[in-house]
Amino acid sequence: MTVLSGATWLAWRNNRQAAVIGGVLAFGVAAALVVVAILEIAQPTALVHTMSTAFQPLLIGAPAAAGVFMGAPLLSADFERGTHRLTWTQGMTRRHWAAANLSLLIALSALAAAVMSVGAQIWIVHLPNTFDSTWGMYDLQAPVFFSYVLFAMALGAAAGAALRRTVPAMAVTLGIFIAVRVAFAELARPHLLPTITRVVVSGTGNNSVVPPGAGYLDATFLDTQLNPLPPGSPIGANTPISLVYQPVSHFWPMQGIEAGIFVVLALALLVAALRFATRDA
Repeated sequence: MTVLSGATWLAWRNNRQAAVIGGVLAFGVAAALVVVAILEIAQPTALVHTMSTAFQPLLIGAPAAAGVFMGAPLLSADFERGTHRLTWTQGMTRRHWAAANLSLLIALSALAAAVMSVGAQIWIVHLPNTFDSTWGMYDLQAPVFFSYVLFAMALGAAAGAALRRTVPAMAVTLGIFIAVRVAFAELARPHLLPTITRVVVSGTGNNSVVPPGAGYLDATFLDTQLNPLPPGSPIGANTPISLVYQPVSHFWPMQGIEAGIFVVLALALLVAALRFATRDA
């Protein structure tokens, strides 16, 4: 057995309980999503719609939970218990030990993320018309959902390697993950691709001007000179409105761009985790 394979085996042995639990949960959620999707087709009752609604917050919180409960303890638990010192005296270098743990983490998290992403995508495709299955489910689509899980796991591993304490690493992981996700959605996502601006007149049927499936970003009331009205200005029946939106054709390209950004961030965090884990205490 080589040093690397021995390190991989040790990493699995130390983390197999969390890995098995995480895998069971991922496959269980994916299976439940597929079942609900089938029910939406065969028997779309109010109970089934309620189940579909309940899955939204569950899936939104899943990447953060993975980073907090699986990513953060990966390296920090060994540092906290001091067992990393024993490992380093058994003919295994710090880099091999850290690389094996991080490789196992990214492989298992990628598998779990892929399984849940497929389940979520099947569920989204079969949602009834009462749900906005495009922009309203943007954060749950397969490409970005997959990337969020990888990012959260890598962030947790980096925080654990840097702080070397499990509970603080979990708290930092959750805080940074939420901050990055919210900041990206509010500040970066609207500018991933050029937006379209249309000026329409209120009360004339905006749906005939803005294509179906567009993602609204902003609506601003204008004066007769097409300048933004000050807050509190009276709004008449023929007040011009500036509509800024992303066309439906931008949806999947934006998914790919955002997913790529978060995957790159995840890779950078894994490199940082490796450096943090191999530095002297």
